[in-house]
Amino acid sequence: MLQAFGDQALIELNREKSCTEKCRVYRGSETLRCEVFKNADPPTIYLDDALSEIIKKHCGGEGYEALFFLSEPLYQLAGCDYTVSHWIAWAMVENEYDTDPYYEAFELYKMKAEAGWSDEEQFVYINSSVLSEDDPVMAKSISP
Repeated sequence: MLQAFGDQALIELNREKSCTEKCRVYRGSETLRCEVFKNADPPTIYLDDALSEIIKKHCGGEGYEALFFLSEPLYQLAGCDYTVSHWIAWAMVENEYDTDPYYEAFELYKMKAEAGWSDEEQFVYINSSVLSEDDPVMAKSISP
C-alpha cells in the first residue's frame, strides 16, 4: 500500500518490521494493553509521522493549518485516541490515493480493538470490556 504514496523512506521504514513471524490476538484489560504496546507501535506509525507533510503536499498551507486546528479536538473527542483523528484527516487527501490506510484501524477502533507490531510480533489487542466476564485474559497465536 505504501507504494502508492511514493515515499521510499516510508516504505523502507515499514520493511524493518514487516518480517515478524508471530501473529497474536490479545484480549484483556487496559493493563494488558499497556503491557503489549510497551514495545510496540500501531502499523501506521510511520504514516502517522508523515501525515502532516502528505496533507501539506496535496492541500497546501491552508490544509496543513486546518489539520493542526482539528487534530487536538478530534483526538480529545475520540477519548485520546489518534486513530479517529488520522482517519478523518486522511479525508483531506483521499482523492489523491486509491487506498485509505486508516480504514482498517478505524474499523478496529469501533470494535474496541487495535492492531500493533513490535520487532517480535504483529498482533490485535481486543479490550475485554466488550467481552463476557467469563472470557479469560489471554494471548492466542494465529497463523499469518
